[in-house]
Amino acid sequence: MSKFRPPPIKTFKESDTLTALAMCREYLLYLHDFSSTFEEAGVTSVTSYRYSNERRIKRETKPTVSVHLFSMSSMNGCMRLRNAIQGIKMMPNAAPTMTIEPIDKMTSEKSRSLGQRLEHWPSFAQLQGSSAVYYFTHDSGQVESGDTRIKAWPPVRRLEHRQSLWRNLESGVLNMVTSGHTPVDPALKLSRDGDFYRAAAGVSSIEMMLPAIWTTASERNRKTKKNDDDSLILIAERMCVAPAKFLGIDNRKGSLASGMDADICIWDPEATFVVNKNGHRLQSKYYGSIYDGKEMKGVVKQTYLRGKCVFDRDKEGTPMFLEEPRGE
Repeated sequence: MSKFRPPPIKTFKESDTLTALAMCREYLLYLHDFSSTFEEAGVTSVTSYRYSNERRIKRETKPTVSVHLFSMSSMNGCMRLRNAIQGIKMMPNAAPTMTIEPIDKMTSEKSRSLGQRLEHWPSFAQLQGSSAVYYFTHDSGQVESGDTRIKAWPPVRRLEHRQSLWRNLESGVLNMVTSGHTPVDPALKLSRDGDFYRAAAGVSSIEMMLPAIWTTASERNRKTKKNDDDSLILIAERMCVAPAKFLGIDNRKGSLASGMDADICIWDPEATFVVNKNGHRLQSKYYGSIYDGKEMKGVVKQTYLRGKCVFDRDKEGTPMFLEEPRGE
C-alpha cells in the first residue's frame, strides 16, 4: 500500500503579530482579528486533499485514513465537515461511523464538482469532529471587558456559531463533547491588564463539564420546548459512548452493560448550586474558572470507579474524596 502524505497546512501563530498590536480589553475587537476563516481553511485542507496526477494512484490502492477534527468552533467549519462526511457516504466501499442527514439542496453543477473531488480523496475509515464544552456554553456576547479567563484557541465565537455547534452535535456531525481542559497559571492570563492579545489561551473546564453542558441544554430546551430526556440521552452518547469508542476502549468503558467497568456517576439533574460557594469549591489549583459564581443545574452526589466509590458527599453536601486517584 502506498504511503499517504497529507498536504502541508499553513498555521497561524498569535505570537507572529503580538509585537504589532496594542493592548485590547474588548473581546469583540480581539475576535475580529482571529476570524473563523483559519478553521474553515484547515477543514477544507484536510477533507479535500487531492492526489497529484504524477502519482497515478488508483482508487483501489488509495490509503485508508482516520481523521478527527478537534475543537470545532465555527458554523462554516462544521458545514464543510458535514459536506465532507456526506461526500464520503457517496463513495463506494466507504465506512463512515456517523449517520448524517442529507445535504441541503445541491445544484447539479455543485454535484459534479463534488464528484470530481471525490476521485482524488483518500478512503476515510472515519471522519469525525468534536468540540470542547465551553464552545457550547459560551459565546462572544457573554464576555465582559478584560475577562481573559475565556480566551481559548480557537476563540469562542458569536451566538450564531454556538447555536450551529448544538445543531451539529444533535445531527452527529460533531460526535463528541470534550473537556478542552487546558488550565493556565492565572498570572499568564493577565487578568489585571485584561489584554486579550497577550493573555495565554486555555480554559480549566473538566470539573464543570457535566453541569455546564446540562445547564445549557436545559436552558435551550425551555426556549425550544423540547424534552430534557432527549438531552440526557444525547449527553450520554456524546460524552460517554463516543469517547470510549474513539479511544478503542468501548469493550470496557462507555456504557453500563454487563461485564463493563462500573464507572458510574450518581447525580441529581434538578438540583442547583453556585460554583465555588457552599460546598461546591473547585478543586483545580488554578483559580479563575469561567463558571465561577454562576448557578448550575445538576449536582454530582457520588462517583464510582470500577465499582468502588471514590467520591461522596456528607449530609451537609460537603464533598469527600475517599482515596487517592488510581487511574489505569
